Amino acid sequence: MNCSTISSTVVVSAPAIVAVTDTTPSVNGLPGGTTTALTGNDTLNGSPVVVGTAAGNVQITSSTVPVGSGLVVNADGTVTVPANTPSGNYAVSYTICEVNNPLNCSTISSTVVVSAPAIVAVTDTTPSVNGLPGGTTTALTGNDTLNGSPVVVGTAAGNVQITSSTVPVGSGLVVNADGTVTVPANTPSGNYAVSYTICEVNNPLNCSTISSTVVVSAPAIVAVTDTTPSVNGLPGGTTTALTGNDTLNGSPVVVGTAAGNVQITSSTVPVGQD
Repeated sequence: MNCSTISSTVVVSAPAIVAVTDTTPSVNGLPGGTTTALTGNDTLNGSPVVVGTAAGNVQITSSTVPVGSGLVVNADGTVTVPANTPSGNYAVSYTICEVNNPLNCSTISSTVVVSAPAIVAVTDTTPSVNGLPGGTTTALTGNDTLNGSPVVVGTAAGNVQITSSTVPVGSGLVVNADGTVTVPANTPSGNYAVSYTICEVNNPLNCSTISSTVVVSAPAIVAVTDTTPSVNGLPGGTTTALTGNDTLNGSPVVVGTAAGNVQITSSTVPVGQD
């Protein structure tokens, strides 16, 4: 037997693994949510990767998210966005490695897009406030919405704040932090245009401005018929006030020129008698 034996080398190469940068469809930052998989366009040997632990799969071996963002890269390549995340584009880096060849890896930075919720201030007309004592209206923000739900006015995440307001010059009206309007005593009756802006606490530039109407009503004024005590006609004299039993807003009137007073603007007496 004329033979020869030799040892040769068979070279097995690792397949090309390519993580491709991606920009996710936006996730609403108010409720938060989960993105599509960042690995959706990554490839192994030219075919889409399968994330898992089986032979031929890839795994995410490391990731980084912006400090303080609260974002979490999940094992399946998706990213969890927590509730009340401010809107913006978040750079998220991750590394995928082949299960068969744990050192065959690719690292990439992708973008997670977080959107701001819709904020809508809706015009309102308040129930009337009696202008004589004054008072406080219902909240102008009562029908405003954030992400389709009624707004909560406050300073916590997920709340809105009133950041600016205008009232008619000289009216004395004050828009309060809770969305109500203070109407001072002795405010003339009328419809007062009040503008205000609400902005989201999470996203201070996500705002909505509207003009609403504050209704101030006039108090009830009632002149009541009266019969005076008699006056001796020979010397003449002065009666008690005919206004003594008249009322303004249910209280006895005060005749004068100050705010809250009443004035006699006209009168008639029998012809030929004075």
